[in-house]
Amino acid sequence: MTPPAIMATNDDGSAADGQVQFRGLVLQGVLQYAPQEPYEGQPEDTALGGSSAPTRFFANTKEIDSLYDGWSGFTREWDECSSTPFLRSGAAEQVVTYDDPLSLGMKANFAQGVGMLGVNMFDVTGDTDQWDLTDAVRRGLGRD
Repeated sequence: MTPPAIMATNDDGSAADGQVQFRGLVLQGVLQYAPQEPYEGQPEDTALGGSSAPTRFFANTKEIDSLYDGWSGFTREWDECSSTPFLRSGAAEQVVTYDDPLSLGMKANFAQGVGMLGVNMFDVTGDTDQWDLTDAVRRGLGRD
């Protein structure tokens, strides 16, 4: 017998609608802390939204890693158009969009590059206890 698929849920316990915090995805085990080392032959374009999901990006000479990968039946994928990750679980028939340290760092770096003075995060209470999202924005803006 196959165990039931894990569903990502929002603060109300619903998987049907609503906002799912980054922190919640980590606490539910849908995202797992998994720093990735560069591997021999890694395509250069993976750091800039190439054909495979990027895991690292350099902004202001500082490296920003995604540090998180899909877990518990979820696969981390990448939307090149919005430079945003999303999770997909075929077993749970669920797709979850979110921002991670990499996507927020890239957006902050873009903002700095065009002369903007800052960026907006949807909900900072969804950050981890280690401030992974906030720190990535600070690095992207060159303010760490």
